[in-house]
Amino acid sequence: ISHCDWYGVTCTEEDDDDDNKGVRAIELMDNNLDCVDPPLPSSVFTLRQLRTLDLGGNDVDVSFPDLTGDGSDDNDNNNDDNDNDSDGGRTKKLRYLRLNRASVTDITGINTTIGPGLRSLDLADNWLEGRWPSEVSSSNFPKLMNLD
Repeated sequence: ISHCDWYGVTCTEEDDDDDNKGVRAIELMDNNLDCVDPPLPSSVFTLRQLRTLDLGGNDVDVSFPDLTGDGSDDNDNNNDDNDNDSDGGRTKKLRYLRLNRASVTDITGINTTIGPGLRSLDLADNWLEGRWPSEVSSSNFPKLMNLD
């Protein structure tokens, strides 16, 4: 069975040449997922066509790996039609990240994982601990950020 037939997974019509082809959205909110041991694979952030990741209402241990690479050949103009799919290694097409009510405790490194195209970040009702990461600033993240 193709990953495009899985529950909660939406694919694009385009066909890439790699295993990440076509995954446009993963929407598994309120599905009683337990991604703590083992944690959510960080490779989810390397899905080149991913625009929406919604894991809200689940128990999710998520880490944000440094995917910046050197990015020397990438020109980021934040355009949906841009042929470059990543900024270094970061996904540039991810627009909506919803991890509300997901038991997230740490977002360190989020800016090195998520590209500058993010429009909505929902981290409401989590257990964030420690200092707010310095890389998360108003200039780097979307206008629509829910942290209640």
